[in-house]
Amino acid sequence: MNLEALGTCTLFTSIKEDELSAILTCLGAKTKHYTKGQFIFKTGTKLTRVGVVLEGCVHLIQEDYWGNRLLIEQVTPGEIFGEAFACSLNEVLLLDAQAAKDSTVLFLDFQRLVTTCSSACAFHLKLITNMVSSMARENIALTRKIEHTNRRSISDKILSYLSTQALLHDSSHFEVPFSRQEFADYLAIDRASLCRSLAALKEQGVIDVQGRSISLLTSADV
Repeated sequence: MNLEALGTCTLFTSIKEDELSAILTCLGAKTKHYTKGQFIFKTGTKLTRVGVVLEGCVHLIQEDYWGNRLLIEQVTPGEIFGEAFACSLNEVLLLDAQAAKDSTVLFLDFQRLVTTCSSACAFHLKLITNMVSSMARENIALTRKIEHTNRRSISDKILSYLSTQALLHDSSHFEVPFSRQEFADYLAIDRASLCRSLAALKEQGVIDVQGRSISLLTSADV
């Protein structure tokens, strides 16, 4: 395993590289490769492990009875997924985790992660602190998503999301990390409506759109 791939993972913040091998052994670490479109977890699964994306990209998706998809989150290298359901112990997974492209995922035993082992490993307190921090960031991200999707009009949903991205990038120019279909799924709207609204906002001089590249041009009432 390429330990350098874990360098951007928030779970291992403040943990030295020479400690990683011992940590991964302690946590029963396993890696698995997935091809684009392959499911990693399915709705109804009881999770005992959390996943860390090493390569590629993972989408967390909810799909209703009629096949309508909602993109809950996009998980990129260095990010964790499944921790909330693993922490809840008896709760089954209420979404699917699917490889958005060819991906490599590291799996860690959640109970070993949050429980100090018999060897009293010095790094365990750091891991627990980092896991709590990761779950807090996850809750903040979901709160932001609710703020976007609760807006009344499609344009308001789009502008709410773009405004947040501008603040996060500290720039009026940035790239949206989604394809048009993924963007529509994230905001819980259909793709055609998204494209029409983006075109209208561009025509109004509020934004400029070039593929995934977005520039906010004027103030907008969001």
